[in-house]
Amino acid sequence: MPAKTTSKTKPPLDTPAVVVGLDPTGLGVVRSLVPRCRRVIALESNQAELGCRTALCEVRAVADLSDHEALFRALVGIARDAGCRPVLFLTADAHALWACENTDQLRPHVLFSLPDAATCRTLMFKEKFSDLAREKGYPIPRTVFLKAGGLAAEAKRAGLSFPIIVKPSNRAGSWDQAKLSKAYILETDRQARAFEDRLAGVVDAVVVQEYMGGGDESIRFCLYYADENLAEPVTFCGRKLLQWPPSRGSTAVCEPIDDPALAAYTTRFFQDLGVLGFCSLEVKDVAGSGGREFRIIEPTIGRPDLQSALASENGVNMPLISYLSLIGRADEAAHYARTRTAPRLWINEPYLMNLAVRRQITAALLLKIAASPKGYLLSRRDDPAVMAAYVREKLRGFVSRLGDGDRRGAPTWP
Repeated sequence: MPAKTTSKTKPPLDTPAVVVGLDPTGLGVVRSLVPRCRRVIALESNQAELGCRTALCEVRAVADLSDHEALFRALVGIARDAGCRPVLFLTADAHALWACENTDQLRPHVLFSLPDAATCRTLMFKEKFSDLAREKGYPIPRTVFLKAGGLAAEAKRAGLSFPIIVKPSNRAGSWDQAKLSKAYILETDRQARAFEDRLAGVVDAVVVQEYMGGGDESIRFCLYYADENLAEPVTFCGRKLLQWPPSRGSTAVCEPIDDPALAAYTTRFFQDLGVLGFCSLEVKDVAGSGGREFRIIEPTIGRPDLQSALASENGVNMPLISYLSLIGRADEAAHYARTRTAPRLWINEPYLMNLAVRRQITAALLLKIAASPKGYLLSRRDDPAVMAAYVREKLRGFVSRLGDGDRRGAPTWP
């Protein structure tokens, strides 16, 4: 375990960092930066985000983060007031794509490491990535792109067998704005016909894949960061233990793993494409004809992802490594790339509660979670207001339902 960092041995640095978005990913980035960055500024338009309650950064409300011209003006203003170029961190696909397409405009005002726009589009848009996978021989599930209207008939015409998993071609637009989940598993033709109504007016086409078997625990991921100042890329591997919703959602509980084969596979994948900046691969770990085989679920490009908090909890603090490297202190970054000898789980409390109230966690896994060292999405000793706001919100909702006469059971935890 690395020696505990103190302000006396490693003083905070004055170059600001700007985090665009305070969703769970953005909150994790803020918390990762505060050991060394004296001033973190977070921009957010949705003040209902629990991350807006954090006391670890300066939260600035903006009218609409999707207005990239206004976002650019805000970044220029921060740089002007600071008298230097702050380090930029993006937390959503839409912002990452915009930044990759406008690096020449951004570079005089902020520091960043990003892939080129063409590579970003190829890895972010599933149709382009599917074409790349076929060209390069990357193992992915059978994938087709179908019209959202008449989805059931389209899937049958394509020769797909149920169950199928339906995803957006990208999450940088109307899919996220409609607050749809990252994916949906459809077991039957009837479910597919019903889902068509959900998609009406949201998207014209969707990605449809034959669903790969295996539980949530078969999903592994490797986080990756590289820039021109670092001698070699930084990687960190983990495994999902639980997702919400199960089998198709986002991480509820994950753990670090030592997986040199996955780290090497991920490094080759991104180095072959010349990728710089934050990215990651999520894979299913399956038994192939020649032994282990990684089947790519999806890449993330241009930004940290939710599991970056797991890496920081376990000593590999990628946002801070990026910050130090970009401000010219790459030699110090190695201090924050040492894996802890005592591994820690990472818990997304709202998602874990969703699973618990629905009794979708085994007793054995509950015991493992209870007995393991762990860090949390919301709970943090030096930042208690975030968890306090969540508890207040849930209590208000529960009391409101009781007042309406709904005493049928446990509260629903979103």
